[in-house]
Amino acid sequence: MLKHQTNARVLCLTRERMFRDNKESRAIQIDTELRSIVMGDVGVAAYCSKITTIANQLEKLSLENKIPDKNFVIYTSNGLSSRFESVAVMIRHRVPFPTFEETRSILTLEEQRLNLSCGSSSSAYTYHSSSPTLLHANGNDGQ
Repeated sequence: MLKHQTNARVLCLTRERMFRDNKESRAIQIDTELRSIVMGDVGVAAYCSKITTIANQLEKLSLENKIPDKNFVIYTSNGLSSRFESVAVMIRHRVPFPTFEETRSILTLEEQRLNLSCGSSSSAYTYHSSSPTLLHANGNDGQ
């Protein structure tokens, strides 16, 4: 009976060790995925949602895997597509450093601006209050 209990204990400890090892391996895999995420062709909302989902998976594995908000911002800005390059530079150098929510908001507004400018660049030029116009007046009173 003692030998059976010893074998059961060894088996239980072995399974527990394997579970912990797999948990660590999975955490490393998810962390690598999070650090190397790229935006690709998806929109800002989908990109930020993907980052949040991956981070939540990592945090579920262990409380030690709590990701600081600053890291969310770094991962987000590092993986942005080239059309957001100027905004990424601004985010990285902003003082105080923006939160993830502020970063998402900045990127969403920039995405909207880019989408509007792409739509209007193909249409005819229209005059409105922010159009760059020049009024040239000649000082010769019509002569």
